[in-house]
Amino acid sequence: KEKEKCMCKTMKRLLFIIIVCIMLGSIGCESIGGMNKASEAVTNETVLLPESIQKPVVELPHVEITLGLVAETYSAESPTTPEFATQVEDMLTLLNQKAMDDGLNTTVKIKWLSSIYDLDMANQKDGVQCDAYFIRQQDSLELSQAGYILPLNDLIKKHGPSYYKFLMENPYVLKGMGIDLEYQPIYILPTNRMGTDANVVLMDKQIADKYDLNITNLDDYVEAMRTIKAGGEQKIPSSFNIFDFFDEYMGLHGYRNYPTIFSYFKLDDTGSTIYPAVEIDEYKQMLVLLQELYNDQLTGSYRDLYTSLSMGETYSIITYPSLFLTQKNTLRKNKEFKIFPLMGSNRVYSQGVGLAISANTQNPDRVMMFIDWIYSDPECMEIWLYGGGLSEGVNPYYALDDKGRITYKKPIDPMYDWLYVAGDTIFSMELARVPHYLPEGFVEIYIEILNSCIPRSEMPYPGDSLEEGTGEYEELQQLLDECDKYYDYIPALLEFRTNPNYDVNKVFKDLEDAGLKDTAQKLTDLFSK
Repeated sequence: KEKEKCMCKTMKRLLFIIIVCIMLGSIGCESIGGMNKASEAVTNETVLLPESIQKPVVELPHVEITLGLVAETYSAESPTTPEFATQVEDMLTLLNQKAMDDGLNTTVKIKWLSSIYDLDMANQKDGVQCDAYFIRQQDSLELSQAGYILPLNDLIKKHGPSYYKFLMENPYVLKGMGIDLEYQPIYILPTNRMGTDANVVLMDKQIADKYDLNITNLDDYVEAMRTIKAGGEQKIPSSFNIFDFFDEYMGLHGYRNYPTIFSYFKLDDTGSTIYPAVEIDEYKQMLVLLQELYNDQLTGSYRDLYTSLSMGETYSIITYPSLFLTQKNTLRKNKEFKIFPLMGSNRVYSQGVGLAISANTQNPDRVMMFIDWIYSDPECMEIWLYGGGLSEGVNPYYALDDKGRITYKKPIDPMYDWLYVAGDTIFSMELARVPHYLPEGFVEIYIEILNSCIPRSEMPYPGDSLEEGTGEYEELQQLLDECDKYYDYIPALLEFRTNPNYDVNKVFKDLEDAGLKDTAQKLTDLFSK
């Protein structure tokens, strides 16, 4: 009987435990919507917000984070201009409210730095100190060695699951920086709006479709200019930065300039020969071609490429695709454009930029959590970039067209508004809106360009192997100073834009008389040691 009683008690206990487990399981499913597994423990030390933006299990103490940003605008006073300041203030109000609603318990402020090098303000002892600030990758090693900024690998992995996923899904970001996150320290949080030296042609879609144009390189573009002109169109077919044309043309023929546009090295040359422009046949052919393009009114010079395109002065421009996503352009709403990447080998990434987390911050984990939160939710990213209210139609600066692309309700002065600053700091192409004038497949085109580029470290330049502090390095610095004098010859070199009687041979003779060949030979001799 005693045995039966024990068994009965045991059965009752088991039944009670089963019922409790069922009840707890039901409560757990209701409370977290089935999004978190029981095995995903959340502690005070590491609080990870799931991608569905649920409130954290552990209530976080309130913190205030200050971001030190640089307003790279035409006006150094832009952060204090009323409209700019209002735009940023309204954005922060919405962003901070959502951060509180989502359980981050974080308030973010912005401190405007006078320049990217303004470390005194970023690390100010008296007054407001920045918890994170905007820097360039090329400065990150020096700043880290000086103790200004933190390595971010562990912070990303512990407190930035969405940002970590962003990096893994956009492998060209770390590739472009030359960083392996598993083995090398990373000191800035880059976006995937990356700079490269790869250009694209942005062309009026109606013109591109009318003449069934397909452009893959500069030769194709020149032929397209001639086709448009021969079709009787009234506008200038193209406009471009002259030096972008130089880079494209010489790159197409296997050259890259060093250290000025008057001397080059060969991309497929394993040696260290520097070729003066006056001895490169393709360089002379390029100048003759440019003179023809200007004389035949196939291209023209304007104060600003986007202005010439938006004002209808030209049908196309050569430019960098990274600008399209964040630059404030006044292109008309009824105009759409085609993108033609000028693809070629040996395209390199520009140095990365982004936020670094200050070594002096008291809350590095909360800074990372805030940045991760923006990358985790399209609504957060939309508030950060545009100020929110787009879907409701209440945003005072932007509206959405029928394809969900950004249009501009009114011009913002200066041309680079908050979007330009925001896009350099925290940005995801997958979560951002495409401007109204770009084709729907632009992001895919841009990613294709980025995937085709190589890190700067994989394209050795002459002199890269010279160590600072050596006699050879000092000699190089002296020769680079000597090269500066050739910049005085740029106006004469570019006279093909306005002088129908331009004589390239005279320009070459003047450069020879100035010693261009001798300088190139000195550089070659130095690199051959």
